[in-house]
Formats: sequence, structure tokens, C-alpha cells
Amino acid sequence: MAVADDGSVYVGQEGQIEIFDGVPWRNPELLVASPDRLTKDSVLAADSVGRVIRRFGRTGKFLNNIGG
Repeated sequence: MAVADDGSVYVGQEGQIEIFDGVPWRNPELLVASPDRLTKDSVLAADSVGRVIRRFGRTGKFLNNIGG
């Protein structure tokens, strides 16, 4: 779980990241993800099954994997 500057709450669930005050991000790359860090332009989600960090734009667009 992570909280953005605007108060939006990002919560990881199996197969998605749900944004309270928004809509869930559904992406087949998200096995078991936890949105751990928010930057100005991206969300970093730790994927414990895939053993990578998945980086998304703040609108939910998949950008790249870190590690793996």
C-alpha cells in the first residue's frame, strides 16, 4: 500500500493495483503486486511471484520491469 501526495491510496491485490479515488489497474504482468513507492511520474510495484519491480506511469500504463 502507498499514499500519493493528492491523498489517493494505492493497494496491491492479486492481478491488479486498486486506486481508491480511481479505478483498478488490471494487468496480466501483476501476479502478486504491492505498490511500494510513488514518484512524481511513476508507481513502483514489487511483484513477489515474478521477483521483479514493475514500473507503471501514474495513469496505470506499464513502463518496464526492474530486475528479474
